[in-house]
Amino acid sequence: MKTILIMILLFMAANDVVCCEKTGNPVLSVTVNKDANSSTGVYIPKNLEDCFNELDKMLHSDAKKYLAEKNEETFRKNIELQKFFSHMQLGLFLRNKWGLWKKNRLVEYFKKLEIFHPDDMSEIILNSYQRYLQKKPIKLDEQVASYKEYWKKATVPEPFVDPQTGKEVKVRSSIYLENRYINIGYSKDSNNIWIYEYDKGWYKPNKELLKKLGYPVN
Repeated sequence: MKTILIMILLFMAANDVVCCEKTGNPVLSVTVNKDANSSTGVYIPKNLEDCFNELDKMLHSDAKKYLAEKNEETFRKNIELQKFFSHMQLGLFLRNKWGLWKKNRLVEYFKKLEIFHPDDMSEIILNSYQRYLQKKPIKLDEQVASYKEYWKKATVPEPFVDPQTGKEVKVRSSIYLENRYINIGYSKDSNNIWIYEYDKGWYKPNKELLKKLGYPVN
């Protein structure tokens, strides 16, 4: 019995098996292939298809079955698997183990698609993998376009000079309101509020918008 236990422990160490520490549930486990030549010590895929091949080997069969058959109802009921497949568990694991914060071939693959943030990379990998398991179109171009549009809208603009006061206006806060990314700006010693939106540029807000933003209106 001891021999079998030792062999299991050696296998886990050799293959870097990571289990959910709180539950000890083997379904919530990840097995990665070690690679001494990798910056993270594990094999790093070269493209999205290679990611699928690795995830096929890394994930427990029950976890893959859950992801393949998952719908909103089953997703809500299985909290453990919901957390496991989240941005801050499996997503974080991939960002760290596949070196998405570093320079490597997988990062370069995404950069060629004009995807530059590791969070976006891991989200695309997991979303695409689920579609792959469900035998649905990956729609990579659409996914890439949505992230590019997000960053286009969310980018904080350069300061500009208030034509009324001659003072520099900087963005002080941002808010997502009614499907719009609204940047709120004013100069350091002025309450003269300006709004910036990526498709409108800088403009003075009307009373209705100021109310929605929570500013007092006379």
